[in-house]
Amino acid sequence: MRAAVAVVGLLLGLLVGCGSESPHSDVTDRARPGDDVIVKALDTIFTWHPGTDASTVDAYRRAAPFLTQALSDRASAGSEVRPSAQWQDWAQRKVSVNATTFIVAGEHPADTPDRIERTAVVTQTVVDPGVSSRTLAPFNAYVVSIRTPVGWLVSDISIR
Repeated sequence: MRAAVAVVGLLLGLLVGCGSESPHSDVTDRARPGDDVIVKALDTIFTWHPGTDASTVDAYRRAAPFLTQALSDRASAGSEVRPSAQWQDWAQRKVSVNATTFIVAGEHPADTPDRIERTAVVTQTVVDPGVSSRTLAPFNAYVVSIRTPVGWLVSDISIR
């Protein structure tokens, strides 16, 4: 059942993403810099390489160019995270987990010139060499992106 829900969610996300960019679309235009940095950050944070990464903290470290220093420091503080049994199994099998992120159009606080808040849907696909890929259940992330002197950066992420 969970796999069926994940497949339906993925298909809906792909269908919505292929539609026009009208104001009534369910996916916002990724060309906006604040939205773009959110997509890049979440794609990077939730794409994992268990064969070479010690834990998911390594993905946060790769995402540092898209994060404020405070968020990057908080994420790196998890360096003592011990890999799960599943992570260890994935590492042995050379599995990778690839993330795809879509920004959801809808109600959110009004944008300001220096801050946007968005809900995103993240879908992860487990790619296991020699075995067919499988999609995990999508999840929502509530994300804040702020304009800084170096450009737009993600300042907060809450998984919902």
